[in-house]
Amino acid sequence: MLSAAFGCRAPEKPPFETFFEPAAPTPILKDGPNAFDGYAAAALEAESRAGDYLNWVSFPPSHRAELAKRLTEPLRLVQASARKTCAFRYDGVRPFEVAPYRRGWRMLGRAIVWRIEKAVAAGEYDAAISDLGLATKFGFDLSGGATADASLGFAIVDEARRAFLTCRVQLSADQLERVGSVVQQALAAVPSADRTLEHEGRAMLAAVQYVQDAYRSGSYTALIEHLGLDVKNATDRLEQMSKNDAKERPAYFRAFAQRARDVTAWYRKAAALSAQERSLLKAPEEGTEPWRRFARQFFTAPGPYLRARDRVLARSRLLAIDAWALAKVKRSRAAPKSLAVLERALTTDPYSGKEFRYSSVGTEYRLYSVGANFEDDGGETNEDFDTPDLVLERPSPGSA
Repeated sequence: MLSAAFGCRAPEKPPFETFFEPAAPTPILKDGPNAFDGYAAAALEAESRAGDYLNWVSFPPSHRAELAKRLTEPLRLVQASARKTCAFRYDGVRPFEVAPYRRGWRMLGRAIVWRIEKAVAAGEYDAAISDLGLATKFGFDLSGGATADASLGFAIVDEARRAFLTCRVQLSADQLERVGSVVQQALAAVPSADRTLEHEGRAMLAAVQYVQDAYRSGSYTALIEHLGLDVKNATDRLEQMSKNDAKERPAYFRAFAQRARDVTAWYRKAAALSAQERSLLKAPEEGTEPWRRFARQFFTAPGPYLRARDRVLARSRLLAIDAWALAKVKRSRAAPKSLAVLERALTTDPYSGKEFRYSSVGTEYRLYSVGANFEDDGGETNEDFDTPDLVLERPSPGSA
């Protein structure tokens, strides 16, 4: 009877593996050597001072002025921190959680762009140049987190550049040279794509952990609410798997996590190449794995991130080169004959891996990137200035 009783005992379930644990919070050293600490402290202070504005998405001019006034001290902290080297501390967050600092950073970025717009409108171009440099450094520093942080940082860089370009032709040669200098300084400190993708890999594993935690609890409501019915088949599969947990579950989540690692590794390898070289690589393909619908939701950010990075790097480099060339025109009444005297890191087109296209006649010059089709279309572009060739935006005065 005893042996029979033991024979009826259900097999012991294997333990659940841990794929992700958030790092313990690190104390913020507001006046420390890492710019990240100052940015983090500024974000927290901005969120505290913003009040109801924290949840606003658009701001009429009068409210912009009020919010900018509230953010005076946090903005001073961002300005002081931007003079330092930034090592982004990515602790990781679970899916659907509000990431720390991002709301504050978004408000601070907006406030700097508003200052640029105000300075340009008042003809205070030196102040606008200072804030262009600040926004560019701040935005690029934020791109050292995961891809969501990078998206925010790139938006700040883009918005600041577009706001500033409305005064481009009014600048003196000295001011144009200063534009080139502040943008180049920011470009020199851009975090590597490899580091950002490493952080995104942690975010992917956090998603694997989240799905496993949902499986463990037997509740998929939050997954379906956030991701929609596209994942319903995947959650149904998890419910079926629970009936044969010991045999199926470990392999399922190990393979799911390995897919996250494989995708991360592929994109980290691809990030070292130009966009044209990346286009020749065979990207990770979606298979028939039972977790593929989750992967489709959680593992697709690296591609858009690299494309956005190509655009913002191209435009920032074009801005610095354009400022240099226009300064030469204003000083000597002749455009430079070539880009040969400039650093290779500045003149490299992220799309082709070769030098930006440049030509000049007298005081006129043409400068552009071959863009995402990798073909030289003579600088032809559309109203968004990105297809077929990508060029520096030419916003009209008052459009910022």
